[in-house]
Amino acid sequence: LSASTLLSFINQGAALLSPIAEAVFRTVLAGPFVHVDETPVTMKLKPQGTKTAYLYTCTDREQVGFRFATGRSQQGPIDLLGDYAGYVHRDAYAGYLEAMRRGGATWIACWAHVRRGFHEALKTDTMGASKLLAMIQLLYRVEADAKGLDDAARQQMRAERSVPMLTRIEAELKEQQRTALPQSALGKAVAYAQNQWPALIRYVEHGMLGIDNNEAERAIRPIAVGRKNWLVAGSEEGGHRAAIL
Repeated sequence: LSASTLLSFINQGAALLSPIAEAVFRTVLAGPFVHVDETPVTMKLKPQGTKTAYLYTCTDREQVGFRFATGRSQQGPIDLLGDYAGYVHRDAYAGYLEAMRRGGATWIACWAHVRRGFHEALKTDTMGASKLLAMIQLLYRVEADAKGLDDAARQQMRAERSVPMLTRIEAELKEQQRTALPQSALGKAVAYAQNQWPALIRYVEHGMLGIDNNEAERAIRPIAVGRKNWLVAGSEEGGHRAAIL
């Protein structure tokens, strides 16, 4: 079978599956919260060359939808979220701001990203970074203990244990800010956390919300693994078919 024949099978399959993919998106975006993320993929250009494109993911922890975008502009998140008005778990990428403004969505920031910054800072400032890492770990211990509880019980446990710890973390960040060099790994980790603070503490407001955006990262991991095999999207149309499939 020729390559063009095999490709036509993929094209027809994607066309048939497109309504299912759109139904998944409608279901996900009908919920009160989503997790979103993006990952780069290489797209071929005609007659020659390549460029960096992106696959965006959106999940409600049960179903996962993907959208393809030819760049990392704000149009990708707009196409992903539409007029979504719920809670959006995401990282600090500013490309989502316009999409969230249009729908009036609320940002839930990611403690896993904050933790990574302090983990990097261990190499140069062990004492300051390890203290904050230990405090963040206590937040995650609450989440582990709350696993299996309903939303109301989880919110109550967070109110009793996480909220006081967040107050201690905020005070420690202010203390570290006074001594850490702004361009050091620790200084950057502290600034990253402080810049997102309102969105970082918002998860304790409702038991359904997550402490981090790991759900989206897990959802997008098959793309990161898969592109090592399929390497490139052959065209913009091919990227959209890949998102459907």
